[in-house]
Amino acid sequence: MIPHILIFDNDKDLKPNFTNLIIESGFTSEQITTESEFWERLKVERFQIILFDPLIIKPSGEAFLDNIKKIHPDLLVILTSHESNWKQVAHLLREHRAYDLVTKPIDSGLFKISIERAFDYLEVRNKAETVLQGESLLYKNMIEIFNWKNSISNKGTENIAGDLIHQMNISLFQGSGIGTLMSI
Repeated sequence: MIPHILIFDNDKDLKPNFTNLIIESGFTSEQITTESEFWERLKVERFQIILFDPLIIKPSGEAFLDNIKKIHPDLLVILTSHESNWKQVAHLLREHRAYDLVTKPIDSGLFKISIERAFDYLEVRNKAETVLQGESLLYKNMIEIFNWKNSISNKGTENIAGDLIHQMNISLFQGSGIGTLMSI
């Protein structure tokens, strides 16, 4: 999957700079300048990362970020801001409303690191969710197999042994090891 980044910044001079750095990192992007465009783009397209300047939204970017998190909790927000806005930015980062900060003027090296680190975080988070879902399914299947009363009443006893052997083979194949086999 090629990450798609939405840049929400009204500084049109930064657009070529952002775009070139994002392309060099192997990602794609779009830039918008108004809040209405922002919500319209989120309805139409799927983004993984949002670059956002909190000074664009008046009176405060905090409520705006809260709305983003409610509607799209999987999006990562990277703030772009001048040093004059550090108090608000520090507050947003401290409360985990944003993932990272890129200061203006843009330092290309730090910008690339921030974007790549954000995407790596997204990949790890998605893999963790996939593993959790797989483990939950495996646990549910194990409970069903080891539910002796239902197995005996619903199946013949010859099928129980086959199910147990099959499940132990799966566990060993998935790395549970010989200790699991010995405990059963």
